[in-house]
This record gives sequence, structure tokens and C-alpha cells, in this order.
Amino acid sequence: MESLGPRLAHVSNRLAKTAADHAQEAELPLTAGGQDALGVLVTQAVDRLLDDGQLDNDTLVARAEASLIRVVDELAALELVGETSPPREAAAKPLLDETAVREVVAGLCPGFWPFC
Repeated sequence: MESLGPRLAHVSNRLAKTAADHAQEAELPLTAGGQDALGVLVTQAVDRLLDDGQLDNDTLVARAEASLIRVVDELAALELVGETSPPREAAAKPLLDETAVREVVAGLCPGFWPFC
């Protein structure tokens, strides 16, 4: 039987890169805790694929990527809500922390694969 190590690392790196790249493109002001929470979601997705024996299923890996992108998009939408208020004196963007990440995922559940 082939070792899962290389495939597991590939899928994990692919999902982590997707989440990080999309967060960077969206210019999300994540705290360290927010970044860690995205990392936890990547781990959850990989674990779900592994538990279901689907690490080689490119369709489900792509679905996990799409779910991570959706979380980032929802976080970006939260941030934009704050930008609609009158500008303060050069106020920095509000930081999105692990609580914001958890609340976004909770708002997408039930049925938000692979996180619910």
C-alpha cells in the first residue's frame, strides 16, 4: 500500500496555500489568532478528507478549497460592513480574530462541508 505521507502533505499544502493566498488577495486584516483559526480549518478539511478516504479525490479537494475561499469571502464581507460607516481619522481596518472565523463558519452551518 502506498504511503499517505506525500499525498497528505500535498493536499494540506494546497489547502493552506489556497486559504493564505485568498486572504492576502482580499487584504484581510487577520490577527495571529485569525490566521491560526484558518489553519485549523485547513486541518479540519484535511482530516475530513483523510477520514473519508478521499485524499485522492480531486473533486472533493477542490470542494474543500472552495469552502475555504467562501470563509475568506465571508470574512471580507464582515470587514466591508465596517467600512460603510463614516470614516474615522485614518482608522485602521478592524482586525478579524479567531472569534470572527468561528462565527462565520457557524453562520454557514449546517451543511457547510467539510466543516459542519
